Amino acid sequence: MSGGLHVESVGGGPPLVLLHGWAMHSGIWGPLVARLAKRFRVHAVDLPGHGHSALPGPFTLDGALAAASAAFRNERRPLTIVGWSLGGLVAMRWARQ
Repeated sequence: MSGGLHVESVGGGPPLVLLHGWAMHSGIWGPLVARLAKRFRVHAVDLPGHGHSALPGPFTLDGALAAASAAFRNERRPLTIVGWSLGGLVAMRWARQ
């Protein structure tokens, strides 16, 4: 658990954050995580209200962004963020921040 979010981390190298789509969880990345972990420190995130992450209040895109960015506040930079569907929306807002 990191910053209120469930995050599974594996591998070494530059940080790579994976954000899943709506009504999914970090397991959607499946075997891709092991392959990516050969080059990156992969962080597979369960967004708020998904997978093993609690939903502290109503789901909002800004709330998901705040939770994700807080979870990686102390991670080395630069972060590479990959998002699919909802995760892509969070990633784009995060990049603009």
